[in-house]
Amino acid sequence: GINIISNTTDSTSISSGALKVSGGIGVTKSVTVGSDLTVIGDSIFTDICTILNTIDAVGTTVGALVISGGVNIKKSLIVNTSLNVTLASTLTGVVSVKNTTNSVSISTGALIVSGGVGVNNNMTVGGILNVKGTSVLTVSTTLQDTTNSTSSVTGALIIAGGVGISKSVYIGGNVVGNGNLTISSTTDSSSIGTGSIIVNGGIGIAKSVTIGGNLSILQSTNITGTVIIANTIDSSDVNSGSVVISGGLGVAKT
Repeated sequence: GINIISNTTDSTSISSGALKVSGGIGVTKSVTVGSDLTVIGDSIFTDICTILNTIDAVGTTVGALVISGGVNIKKSLIVNTSLNVTLASTLTGVVSVKNTTNSVSISTGALIVSGGVGVNNNMTVGGILNVKGTSVLTVSTTLQDTTNSTSSVTGALIIAGGVGISKSVYIGGNVVGNGNLTISSTTDSSSIGTGSIIVNGGIGIAKSVTIGGNLSILQSTNITGTVIIANTIDSSDVNSGSVVISGGLGVAKT
């Protein structure tokens, strides 16, 4: 029949309490414990273990299940609410975040990281990459988008601010500038291969050109408009004057 133990002595060790068993216990059916269950040795659960307590976790010492040591899980772990990890985590397998929330700021998105992120290999971003701070790229950066540029807001790379470049720039297509172009180099030109600007092809200029130094032209020059020489130096021989011509001069009209 039913065995009732009326002693109410609490248990604080394996040798104290209302019922002390020196050997093992085999129980075919359910066991209900009205207070704490303390297990000193290993516990083996061959069936589902359900914890009905609904206390949320707010730290490492509060929650429906509190484990002082480590946990080894051989299969999947499903967490229906937040997963807070206060120390370093080592993940040797693939980590998939199936949440599809888009990111519009540093505090929104499917994955939010308050600190930095170190990535040893490639990272692929399927949407827009927004960087709020300074970006430092120590190796070559390749943009595989082939969109051509027809304005300041189109192209494979669009920069709203300025660009500072310490070394050479090679451009395979046209260069269109809507603002002023200032070249700070003061290298003088003594040939077609020297100077601050070297152009292998022709130059088309719609408006005025002001040259502060000498203008050397090595080939024929066709001038269809009026030429005005403002220099007023008088000529005292063949090597002086506002215009000095070493060769001949052919003039079709007056």
